[in-house]
Amino acid sequence: RSPTPSPPLEGRGFKLTLTPQWLDELRARTSLSTLIGKTVKVQKAGREYKACCPFHNEKTPSFYVNDDKGFYHCFGCSAHGDAIRWLTDHQGLPFMDAVKELAARPKGNRAIVSICADGGLGSVLLLENA
Repeated sequence: RSPTPSPPLEGRGFKLTLTPQWLDELRARTSLSTLIGKTVKVQKAGREYKACCPFHNEKTPSFYVNDDKGFYHCFGCSAHGDAIRWLTDHQGLPFMDAVKELAARPKGNRAIVSICADGGLGSVLLLENA
């Protein structure tokens, strides 16, 4: 899968770029079926989940979500993407807001938290709950 481009982050005298490895970790710790299931009714179908595609009108499900591979795909309209793409395309969020939203979601006892005085993503910190 091709990585979503990571724009540089401008801050107070510094420049921070999200690494492909960090974005891959963010995608890996996101349950795509849970994320998509918040707005679309998904049904378990073997190792995947299926649903009627939210990107076009259909009566028979052709939209599949694969948590193991971390992507969704519609065989009707060819919509395809990962968790970040879902938030940008379906929810209309800008790239950085999608990254921030995914990073703020706890996974098990870990959460990635962004810290910056001006509300940006200046520093990224991985917190472990005791």
